[in-house]
Amino acid sequence: YCILPNQDNSLVHKDVDCSSNQPCQKCEGDCDHDGQCTGFLICYRRHGYINIPGCAGSGVQHKDYCIDPTDSPDLPLILVNGDGGNCSENNPCNICEGDCDSDTECASGLECFKRGDFASVPGCSGSGDWGRDYCYHPSTYYRH
Repeated sequence: YCILPNQDNSLVHKDVDCSSNQPCQKCEGDCDHDGQCTGFLICYRRHGYINIPGCAGSGVQHKDYCIDPTDSPDLPLILVNGDGGNCSENNPCNICEGDCDSDTECASGLECFKRGDFASVPGCSGSGDWGRDYCYHPSTYYRH
């Protein structure tokens, strides 16, 4: 049967947790990692009833929900642990994750932001690791 997507972006805690075989849509949970979310959505980890970017309601305490990363310009920079601590074509990074060397090492729709030192990464917060490059959504970067 067909269902309508969550059009009001209210938080939905599914009876069955998100999985790689049954990924969650935006504002659905409980997820444990980005691979349990549909497409380029990411798993937003939280404590208590912290607001979920782009979603409405309080959801279930200590549960994690899939979000559209472009709804939150303040995601922290994270280094991934796979492939020796780097993004790869086989293990692409999501938004604000690194270390990437090219756009092909970032999830679909994202690009690798090449930076020197601790340059700010558009749409991400924090300084990250020195000289590391991170995936970002190009819509958050305004080239002059």
